Amino acid sequence: APEVDVPDWATCAGSMGEDALRDAGFSGITIVHRPAEPSSADDTQAAVRGMLSAGTGLILFCGGDGTVNEAINGVAGTQTALGIVPLGIANLLATKLALPKDIQMACSNFLKRHTEWIDVIRLNDDKLFAGVGCVGFDSEVAAFAGRRRKARSSPFLRRFVGSVMKYFTYQPKTVELRFNDD
Repeated sequence: APEVDVPDWATCAGSMGEDALRDAGFSGITIVHRPAEPSSADDTQAAVRGMLSAGTGLILFCGGDGTVNEAINGVAGTQTALGIVPLGIANLLATKLALPKDIQMACSNFLKRHTEWIDVIRLNDDKLFAGVGCVGFDSEVAAFAGRRRKARSSPFLRRFVGSVMKYFTYQPKTVELRFNDD
């Protein structure tokens, strides 16, 4: 376990947090949400709401870019820090931030308040996103691959097939970009 004072942990049951914390040797675990299997974006949002309702000042999420973006949307506008343990497929944001993949090291760094502010973007006046974003052809390929995760094929194969299919069907779109310094 990390060499810092360890607080109680508010987390989701099973594979959305509880299992990883127990495997890493943590105790003092409070379950704030019981996700469906497999878990979904709705479960991530419910988890963040449960953690915030429990008065959590630090939220540590394990997952990939999609999970992280759902968590970002939950904590945006609060003073709650969000930590990331990169356990997804691409982990583009975590790679950019040079975050450790080891859960004990990630927890220890986070508890020591090794935090930083990051920029986010809002798409279509709706959701916030952090890390790497794409529009057009790339986003349609990513959406195609994401919809086929349950097929249990490799991420490379899903993206390759999506690229070939979208190459023949993609219709360019007009986009508008607005920037500010807020």
